[in-house]
Amino acid sequence: MGDYRPIDIRQGRREVAIVFEMQNAVARHIYLNRKEHVDPETFDKSTNGDSIARWDGDVLIAETVGFADDRGVTAIPGGGFRTSASTLVERFRLLPGGQILSVVSTWTDRKVFRTPHTYEY
Repeated sequence: MGDYRPIDIRQGRREVAIVFEMQNAVARHIYLNRKEHVDPETFDKSTNGDSIARWDGDVLIAETVGFADDRGVTAIPGGGFRTSASTLVERFRLLPGGQILSVVSTWTDRKVFRTPHTYEY
C-alpha cells in the first residue's frame, strides 16, 4: 500500500481486486465469499498469500495467510519481514469525505515479532 504510483481498487460481489501500476506487480485478490482460507496442503504459497475478508460496518477487515518465504518483497514497513508463518490483518476504511483511504496493517508471526506489529498507511 506504500507505493507512490496509483493503486486501482475494485470491488465486486465476490472479491476486492487491488492492482498496482507497476508492470511487474501481481494483482491481489481479497475474497468476500469465503469464511475460511484455502487448504494449506493444496495451496501454493505466493507473494500475496490467500486473503479473505468481511465487512464490519464501513470497515473491510481482510486476513491473509500463505505467504511464500522466497518470493516478492519480504520486508515489512517499520522493521521485520514476512515468513510463511506470518498472518496479516488489514482494516481498510475511507476517512471522512471519502478522499483518503486508511489501511491499518497488523502482522503476527512468533518467528519475527514478540507482539503484533501494526502500522497505518
